[in-house]
Amino acid sequence: MDLSRAKHHTDVEKVIDSFADTALALAARTGIRVRQVVGGFPGLLDPTDGTVLHAVNFPALDNLNLARLFAKRRLPAWPASLSLCFFFGETHPTDATTLVVHWDLGVGAICGRGENILSVQLNREHALEIPEVGHICIAPHGRTCRCGRQGCLEAYTGGQAMISELAPAGILTLGDLITAIQSGRPNALATARRAARILGRHLSWPVQFFNVERIVVTGPLSIIFDRVSGAFHQGLSDAIPAGWNNTVVVSQDPYDRLRMGAFRLAMRLFLDPSSAPRLPRSPAKLV
Repeated sequence: MDLSRAKHHTDVEKVIDSFADTALALAARTGIRVRQVVGGFPGLLDPTDGTVLHAVNFPALDNLNLARLFAKRRLPAWPASLSLCFFFGETHPTDATTLVVHWDLGVGAICGRGENILSVQLNREHALEIPEVGHICIAPHGRTCRCGRQGCLEAYTGGQAMISELAPAGILTLGDLITAIQSGRPNALATARRAARILGRHLSWPVQFFNVERIVVTGPLSIIFDRVSGAFHQGLSDAIPAGWNNTVVVSQDPYDRLRMGAFRLAMRLFLDPSSAPRLPRSPAKLV
């Protein structure tokens, strides 16, 4: 569903309520009982109750609480990092070490092997946190990011950054950007290829650190990856030694894979509720 017009978390909650009512009615007609709900959200989530604290590129999500929405339906609802849903949707238990890159208004990356997420970040309770790769600083005193800091990777490579650069040419939404790239508009292609090369260059660090064998590009902008893949590979080779072998693949259907990832998480939490503390959280802060 297109939520680009949402201005406040209550706007999003109305959409979720409507979706939930439709889903539960369908389940009742077909003799199915809904037992677990999972929602994947971008940004920082409160570690205690899952409230969205700060969604950098989608502020209408701020203060949304999925568990509270479903409490009135007596359904357990678990808010997860969007990265987790993409990861479990794009990987399989037998996969090699995989870096899943979701590319939309921002940039997210999550690395894992099989069912296990690989992370170097621990919070104070020693729980794993998912690194916010899009907000690593690549240029001190560089471009201002929507998170309020300067020089973030996302400020040079995210869809929002490209839209801001191309706004004078009438490219104002993610849909406009995708259409412009697909149609071969020179200014859009040049901007996207520059972003893809920077993205590849700075993803080379987690690739080497985790000894990644496979990179999966997903999210809305994966649909244009074939137009910029050469620049992305060039960015990787700018920093990765010759002979390093990486397979880069593009999601066949990012929206379906995202739904599948949420389903796999919901099934896991229903069958093994004790696994929830072992799943990485979103970070407590961006720095």
